[in-house]
Amino acid sequence: MKIMKTQYILKISALILVTATFLACGARLNPNYDPSDPDSPTLIYPKAQLGASLGGSLGSDDQSAFCIGGDYFHRVSGEDRNVGSYLGATALYDFNSFGDDSKFRILNLGLKYEARVPISRKREAQWVIGGRGSYDFGKDEFNNFEQDIRGYTLGIYSGLNLSLTDRINLGIAFPLVSYNDYTFEDEFGDEFDDTNTEIFMNKHNPAMLYVRFNLNNRLNLRD
Repeated sequence: MKIMKTQYILKISALILVTATFLACGARLNPNYDPSDPDSPTLIYPKAQLGASLGGSLGSDDQSAFCIGGDYFHRVSGEDRNVGSYLGATALYDFNSFGDDSKFRILNLGLKYEARVPISRKREAQWVIGGRGSYDFGKDEFNNFEQDIRGYTLGIYSGLNLSLTDRINLGIAFPLVSYNDYTFEDEFGDEFDDTNTEIFMNKHNPAMLYVRFNLNNRLNLRD
């Protein structure tokens, strides 16, 4: 129990540190924004974005996990809105291993909806809250015993998005709650179902760092 509490404290501390770093570096990395200048232009949320993400974790006894993904977002709110709303399509590959004997590989294909709430006067930094749903399929291997996996995942996530330049956004996303419903089928055709609810981050739901590129037009700035 003490080890679990320590792990959660470390995770939360890491998120706070990353968030504070993003906020501190935002104005320095993006010359278009100067929060101290009342005449500095205000960000208008980009119409479309294409991004890539990466996350992972290391555990004891040769246990490791990593996720790599990509997404496309299209703005569904008006450009005059203070909160930006986006609908997106996403693909995520999740790989977990425990030594040389156990491997878990799964591909998630799904949709996301997220709202971006400005937390700086010029909107260059935004708090993100969103929901996602995906169809998942893959394989679970243990000691040469293999099972096919299929099912779905639903989740709520949060994070931070920061506009660094006219084209580039950097961010972090972390799960708040995730629910999955999987069917496992072995090589003999036998099946069993498994449902699971996860709170906050874990090896199957790590925090993800991402970079997103504004498409169609450069970042809009409004005086």
